[in-house]
Amino acid sequence: MWPFTRKPKPINPGPINEDWRVGDLAECLKPDDHHWNSTSGPERGDVMRVVEVHAGRDNVFGRPGWFLGLKGEPFWRFDAKAFRKVPPLNSEASAEFTAKIRACKPVHRKSPA
Repeated sequence: MWPFTRKPKPINPGPINEDWRVGDLAECLKPDDHHWNSTSGPERGDVMRVVEVHAGRDNVFGRPGWFLGLKGEPFWRFDAKAFRKVPPLNSEASAEFTAKIRACKPVHRKSPA
């Protein structure tokens, strides 16, 4: 039937370099590699929150890969290879809070509420 429609090629982004999840912190390692316009976006050492992780194609060369949407950059998606995942901090306050939660005992009711 006319018009003939082409079936788009499936995107095979390959293995992801880190186990990215929404909410992770990403530190920029290579500001020139994450986007075709190096004047926009995070600079080396900037730490930003990940709001989106998806497989896609590079806008310039059409290469498949993994891309991150970052908080504060709503219109751009950045190549995940240009970022490093920042591990969460385990501070003393966090350990103290965890100990308080574990010390709490559940309340048992004799009759249903």
